[in-house]
Amino acid sequence: MTAQEQMRKMLDQLMGSGRDGNPESAGVHFTDSTVCRAFMTGLCPHTLFTNTKMDLGECPKVHSEALRADFDEAKQKEKIMDLRKEALAILDDFLRTCDRKVEAAKKRLEDQELDAESEGRANKVHDIAEQNWTKTSKSGTTW
Repeated sequence: MTAQEQMRKMLDQLMGSGRDGNPESAGVHFTDSTVCRAFMTGLCPHTLFTNTKMDLGECPKVHSEALRADFDEAKQKEKIMDLRKEALAILDDFLRTCDRKVEAAKKRLEDQELDAESEGRANKVHDIAEQNWTKTSKSGTTW
């Protein structure tokens, strides 16, 4: 990020999205459905888990620091419970998805442990069979 982009971001945070008639955010309000609710409240799972096993890819909704500044300003003036409820629902859904993946991984691990037990028993049977083979071959008995 260049110094100019950093300054623009800081100005957007300080003065809001409409500070200089920015055409990028013109007509977009933080209550619009295209704006990420979780980002407005400070925690979008799409950006939180980048480059991990739980990476969700890029968020399809708008992430704008200027709109977040507008949201924070409005939050101080009035209660914005609906947006927070939507953000909470997004995060709850993400947590349920994580829990499902963890449970599936635990089940795979248990299955692998059972396979290891079976492999251990098979190795013991193989060793016993090999011992019997060497005993019979030493005694001269044929099958």
